[in-house]
Amino acid sequence: MFLLGFTFLAGLGFWYFGRRVSEVQTERLRKFDKDLTDAKTELSKQQQRAAEAERQLQLVKKKQEPRGVPEDIISATKNAPHGIVLMEYQEGCNETSLLAISYGDT
Repeated sequence: MFLLGFTFLAGLGFWYFGRRVSEVQTERLRKFDKDLTDAKTELSKQQQRAAEAERQLQLVKKKQEPRGVPEDIISATKNAPHGIVLMEYQEGCNETSLLAISYGDT
């Protein structure tokens, strides 16, 4: 009878502490899931920022590329009779005026 009572109390103790451990593990798992979700959200924000920075960098690189007379204009006038070319430009851009003046002098 004593062994039966002891077995019952031991089982009750294991059940009680098992529930407590399970609750603690469940809470830790919830916190881990929340932290993981937050980290994924932050990662996606960082990836969006990186993509935007890459796009801006490409625009800056494109603006810094060497410029001149476009190839399609050169190829369109290649077989035309040689003569004077009139280049017009909008004032306000030093680069454009320098290009027009330097081509106009040759």
